[in-house]
Amino acid sequence: MIQPLSMQQRMKASDADRTLREFSAEERFDEAIFIPQEARGYSICSFPLSVRLRHILERRGIAILGDLHGLSQNDILKSANCGKKTVAELMTIVRSVQTGAHLSVPGSYEPVCAGVFSVPERVKHVNITELPVSVRLGRILMMRGLVHLGQLEEISVDDLLKQKHCGKKTVFELVELLRSAANGQFDMPQNCDGCESCKNVVRLVDGAIVKLPARNRQILLSRLAGEGGEPLSLEEVGAKFKLTRERVRQIVDRTVTDIRRVSGPKMPHFLRQIAISLEEIVCPLTPELVALWLGEGTSQHCYQMAFYVRLFRDMNPAIPAWPRGHDGRGGLERKDEEVVTELHCWLRERGSASTLFEAFQQLRRAKFTDLDASAFLHALRGCRSLKVDLENPVQPKVTLGRLRAVDLARMVLQASDRPLQAEEMLARAQEMFTADLIEHTPRALNNCLTPEQGFYLLGARAYGLRQHFQLRLEEWPTVKTDFTQMLKKKNRPVSTPDFMTEYSEVWSAKINSYELTEILRQDGRFSDLGRGLFAFTAWGLEERPRIRDLVTKILRKNERPMNASQIFTRLQDFRSVSGGSLPATLRKYPFVRDYGFGHFGLRSWGEKAKAWMVDDAPLVDRIIRRAEPPLTFGRLCEIVGIPPQGTRANKLWKTCCALDSIIRKSTDPRSETKLIHKRCTLERALIATLRVIGHPLPAYEIQWELNERFSGLFDGRPLAEVERCLQRSPMFVRDADSNFVLEVQLDQMGFDVVGIRGLCADILAQANEIVGCEDLLDRLEGERKDVADLSPDILASILRGSERLEEVGFDRFRIRECKR
Repeated sequence: MIQPLSMQQRMKASDADRTLREFSAEERFDEAIFIPQEARGYSICSFPLSVRLRHILERRGIAILGDLHGLSQNDILKSANCGKKTVAELMTIVRSVQTGAHLSVPGSYEPVCAGVFSVPERVKHVNITELPVSVRLGRILMMRGLVHLGQLEEISVDDLLKQKHCGKKTVFELVELLRSAANGQFDMPQNCDGCESCKNVVRLVDGAIVKLPARNRQILLSRLAGEGGEPLSLEEVGAKFKLTRERVRQIVDRTVTDIRRVSGPKMPHFLRQIAISLEEIVCPLTPELVALWLGEGTSQHCYQMAFYVRLFRDMNPAIPAWPRGHDGRGGLERKDEEVVTELHCWLRERGSASTLFEAFQQLRRAKFTDLDASAFLHALRGCRSLKVDLENPVQPKVTLGRLRAVDLARMVLQASDRPLQAEEMLARAQEMFTADLIEHTPRALNNCLTPEQGFYLLGARAYGLRQHFQLRLEEWPTVKTDFTQMLKKKNRPVSTPDFMTEYSEVWSAKINSYELTEILRQDGRFSDLGRGLFAFTAWGLEERPRIRDLVTKILRKNERPMNASQIFTRLQDFRSVSGGSLPATLRKYPFVRDYGFGHFGLRSWGEKAKAWMVDDAPLVDRIIRRAEPPLTFGRLCEIVGIPPQGTRANKLWKTCCALDSIIRKSTDPRSETKLIHKRCTLERALIATLRVIGHPLPAYEIQWELNERFSGLFDGRPLAEVERCLQRSPMFVRDADSNFVLEVQLDQMGFDVVGIRGLCADILAQANEIVGCEDLLDRLEGERKDVADLSPDILASILRGSERLEEVGFDRFRIRECKR
């Protein structure tokens, strides 16, 4: 963005108007113009002149300031096309000369000589976009294709004034800019490293932010979290200041540009030095590093360190800024994946953390000769599987964020002198690595250790590497020869345990059956039939088919979901299998879907399997029997996963009508139609009834509610049978009014459970005996406690949840410390 005119420039630009007003008031045009002796040799063209004033002076032959000395303002007014405003412009220049504002020592630099711009040699390389210029001047120079100050050389003031929107104020601004550049305001400091550059940038940034408009300053601080906390999004900042997110973005971008240009090319130079320093040491810019560079004193900065990191990044995107440290934000791009993969491999082989500099050099030596530090840090920041330790901000270290099970096992086994079980590997890994690198279970570890990865089962659940084989390599042909002879002798498959039993005297001290199995698997003459059973490959015998392959075959052939017992029966036609763990095994297969109610099918079937479920009468019967009674048809459709209306719902209703075990309250398939299973017990029906009612009721009212909800099922049950079920079932309790309620609903009755348990525990501890609930109520009443709403059943239910009390018999309790 182009910086607007400063206050000093605006004041100078308005001098002509102010002088005109003064002259108009006083009408003192007869005074002689005085030019100081030392300024009379200066060219009049070195000052910014309007076209009118330039032409007037040329017609009068005025070329230097000395030509004006002694003339009056009336002499100038007599010129053609000259008015008071033109005279006021001239007097502004005269007054500046009288005050010495534009005077310098003889032989010094003048931005305009003979109407042409002159640029000193040492500032010709300065980039115009890095200078604090106004929007108007920046656009004019851009339209003329000017990039560096040196391109202004030999351009006349008149040519520039012919540019659209260019006036005398713009030319005056350019002249002042050239004079400032010539005076060394934009000179670059020498030998400035990253630390000094950071201090200079922070100093310039703090000074520039103070001069910003209040609203722009607050928007910038909110967006980049200059006052602490988390940076706000564009939407959040916009809501705070009642602006659109696009307007907030424009203000932030313009403000960042203004701050970068506040000192001309100095700020970009310092930022480039910071980026170069970070690339040299292969280190990201973090809040900790900025604090280290600034030193211990807090007087050197005004804002949070993370704010400076974010602002540095916005002013120079080449700076690898990590304001949150290593957060893994942004993710990995495709070009970064190879770098991260190679770094993973090297760290796994190394087995310990490495500095970023060392890791970067290793990658360049190994494979990525053209890799630069900024690309390396960019890839590293987006990687979540690596961890960067920033405890030392100048020398960060990188390590694996989480060890793979294979890498963990290999590192542990390489340091072991014997095969280890998975639990032993994890225990040793806890001693070798930090806890955050180890997130594996023994089961997951066992599943990853395969011969293809270089791991061998050399004992009972014990894995090892090639270095852990007990039998020497030169003895392998001998043991293979003995096994071959046994196969020929038996003329059938032979297991390694059988071989070890028969040849125990020869091989038992050198090898076990597990190690022999791994040796034979590497020989193509033998065919592994599973579980240590081997045969000659020439016999053409195959390994027993795997359960997962058979399950897929069975389900595809059946073309509909099956329960575990049906699958188990089919599996027995192909091989031996244990049915106890089959449901758990099926749930682990990614291609199998559990459709509920013990039925399994292929995941690829999707929603098509529901069409089968509505036609399966045994399954529908099972669903209704298991659901809480009475089940409505709408709830049944919800359980099955179909809409309550439509073709599938009609099929489901037909299935319900075909079941003799189901009582239907209506002949129409409406959502509210009740479905009651005839095998529903009285206790279960009472539980469902009281759960819906939610408050205590006497037995006869419960019977009324029961018959209303389950009409046709319990109509013939007498009240005595209902009371007997309520009294004997532990699911119900009776209150002081002989009303029944579910035990789980006691919390809704407002009893002080903690207080009651405490009082009863104190009574039992003092009595040191077993006391029934009737007796406990009497004792509580004797101590003048309000027990009107308590009954023995309710009191027993409350006391059963006490840790201090123990139930002995039916509704009889004692203190747990009591020894009787």
